[in-house]
Amino acid sequence: MTRTASTFLLLSLYFVAGCGAGGASDGSSASYDDAPSDPANYRVVAVTSLADSGPGSLRACADRPFKRVCVFETSGRIALRTPIVVEHPDLVVAGATAPSPGILVTNSGLKIRAGNVLVEHLAIRPGDEAEGAEPSERDGVVVEGGLASSVRLRNLSVSWAVDENVSTSGPVRDVSVERCIISEALYDSIHPDGPHSMGALVGEGARRVSFVGNLFAANYDRNVRWKFDTSGEMVGNLIYGWGGKTPWNTTNLSDLEGGGGAVTLDVVSNVYVPGPEGLRSAFAVFAEEPPSGTRVFLADNRAPRETNLPESLLASSPVVGATAVPYGSEETPEKVFAEAGSRPWERNPVDKAVISGVRSETLRIRDGVGSFPEVAEHSRPLPLSGMELAPEEVPAALAAVPR
Repeated sequence: MTRTASTFLLLSLYFVAGCGAGGASDGSSASYDDAPSDPANYRVVAVTSLADSGPGSLRACADRPFKRVCVFETSGRIALRTPIVVEHPDLVVAGATAPSPGILVTNSGLKIRAGNVLVEHLAIRPGDEAEGAEPSERDGVVVEGGLASSVRLRNLSVSWAVDENVSTSGPVRDVSVERCIISEALYDSIHPDGPHSMGALVGEGARRVSFVGNLFAANYDRNVRWKFDTSGEMVGNLIYGWGGKTPWNTTNLSDLEGGGGAVTLDVVSNVYVPGPEGLRSAFAVFAEEPPSGTRVFLADNRAPRETNLPESLLASSPVVGATAVPYGSEETPEKVFAEAGSRPWERNPVDKAVISGVRSETLRIRDGVGSFPEVAEHSRPLPLSGMELAPEEVPAALAAVPR
């Protein structure tokens, strides 16, 4: 099927300029002597340690105040004490460079407050262990603040958050979430406000937030929640297993607070499957008191019911510019099963179980984690570690790393 190409999701533009400021994300100060000789270039920084912080850690790479590419010379679990906060722009976290079976980040997640950031091929599972970030801070990935723009989250597996698995906050711009598995946010767990389990939230003021080719599975609510004064798209996603006995918990545009500011949204080629706990008469797109001026384009979606929005809010053509995908909703589930998640070429046990449970429609909303899966620690040197690369050289250099 043919759709208008998106004006904001340009998949080949990984490395545009950004700006930002800040110190180390663990609250300490740090200095680095490996800045590229040309500030327009990227330094390839090897992650060799699975520690929360310190030399060779993922946090130390992310904290560097210059253009950097984090590559992984080790596999295994990184147990965080606090979120890794990205304050400086021009960051690539290349999780596919890790040796088998990849990287698992637990006990906290990422906060991205800078521009031109690409994070890919990680499993991020905050969980409910006693150690780690405060329960109210146990999100998977948060993109927040006015400096957060041109942020891509690609091929991540984000699950077991105590709050949201994925969210934006503040006037972020041009954020894309592509081919991720966003699953099993914890319901009756350790959140201070009680039962939670939230898939994805787009906070007020966000512009051009894109969800393409993702699996949302067994999140009780916010599949996706679009607050007032937002714009974006949902294209080719599989949304499974929401909770509740009302229509609220699928894709929701409600503005009960009367905050004002329209939602502008394209919803194309998505499939909604209730699962064993979801309302079987739910709408794909629901709104109670939608914001004034809202415009929504709906096409080729499969759901128990499409929408309760009045005709006056529905557009006859894309209002943001729906990303073209080379398949329709009849192919969405199999495309998502094949391509979404942190390492589709070697599925980890959690993602395998999620996909199997969605296929059989037996996967249910969960309350707790229990123990984290073991992730073997394997090490290997990478020839590109320490290299200085021009922006146009980065994609090819990463693609050359064997999987």
